[in-house]
Amino acid sequence: MKQEQNPEVKMVKWLKIFNLSSLDLSQNSLTGSLPPSLFQLQNLTKLLLIANDIFGSIPPEVGNCVSLIRLRLVNNRISGEIPKEIGLLKNLSFLDLSENHIGGTLPTEIGNCNELQMLNLSNNTLRGTLPSSLSSLTRLEVLDLSINQFVGEISSGFGKFSSLNRLILNKNSLFRAIPSSLGHCLSFNFLILVAMHYLA
Repeated sequence: MKQEQNPEVKMVKWLKIFNLSSLDLSQNSLTGSLPPSLFQLQNLTKLLLIANDIFGSIPPEVGNCVSLIRLRLVNNRISGEIPKEIGLLKNLSFLDLSENHIGGTLPTEIGNCNELQMLNLSNNTLRGTLPSSLSSLTRLEVLDLSINQFVGEISSGFGKFSSLNRLILNKNSLFRAIPSSLGHCLSFNFLILVAMHYLA
């Protein structure tokens, strides 16, 4: 008797037939966890799953989607930690995981995503210090780490963000004098450090 194939596997095989490069399933009341097989779509450049009811963690298989440019999983119930395999996404320019329940520390491998222009991890439960590897993201235009549980210093390496125009770090426990190197960010037009422990 022929065994029935997993519906998730069948769906991904169907998507592969069409050599899918963009998938937007936002605001569709989707529920359940992210299937690892979804990230077998190696030609996928855009994955948008905004405002659904997705839970569980981001699988390490996300690192297989090496063509990804935009990844937005905003406003779901995703938990667990950001997998270190996120650093394999060398073409990623837009990463938005805000408004979830993601915890743990920010992996140092995030610094390998050299094309990132927008990084929004706000409104989660991320903790620990900000990795020094963040300063490698010299193309960043928007960095929003607000409403988390980050502690420690604001690195002077942030001054390397020459294209940065929005830096939002409020509602954390970061503590340090605002680095003078931030003055090198010539594109700045929006800076929020409210509700931090900082020294003027």
